[in-house]
Amino acid sequence: MNQLPVFKNLFIGFIFIGSLISSKSSFAQSIVGKWYQVTVKQYFTDEGAKKYGKLFIVTDMSTVGTVISEFKSDHTYTTTSGNRDGASRTYSGTWAMDGNVLTMTDQKATATVQSTVTVKSGILVMETLHPDSKISRKVEITFKKG
Repeated sequence: MNQLPVFKNLFIGFIFIGSLISSKSSFAQSIVGKWYQVTVKQYFTDEGAKKYGKLFIVTDMSTVGTVISEFKSDHTYTTTSGNRDGASRTYSGTWAMDGNVLTMTDQKATATVQSTVTVKSGILVMETLHPDSKISRKVEITFKKG
């Protein structure tokens, strides 16, 4: 009978580890799908705040155009942006998640961007730091699931 608590503890430990592993992969899976950009919030450095007279600006995408990002389950993505004049651009590449850190690599530019991602109730918020920028220190992009 002394073995019963040991087996119970082992079983609980396996459930705990399994839930950690599945929560990490389910978080990555939660970004799979089409996302429509709603807003962009740009936080300024001291130099940027002096130039624009504000600590940050928020841009409502409905006033400038559209951005649609699609994250596919095969870890590729496509982002299409269009302005009000009808001009559009498409970017594509691969993505990977490590916890809540999203790494996107553009195929053509071979550029990699890391962002912290939060997903809740069909809203995805992507925060990207810009430590080398003289104007903005962080950009926060909000998407709505499509």
